[in-house]
Amino acid sequence: MESYNKGKAALAEQLGHMRVLTSDYPAQQRRLEQLGTAQQAWLTRSIP
Repeated sequence: MESYNKGKAALAEQLGHMRVLTSDYPAQQRRLEQLGTAQQAWLTRSIP
């Protein structure tokens, strides 16, 4: 469970970093939003 929690935190951090790096690229921002939504949906269905 520890590795799951570490991975979950790392992914959230990396998504945030990518949002900063692509702040001037609207198409990438939309893709990152879709990725974040998919991540949340997966987390909802996975082990709490």
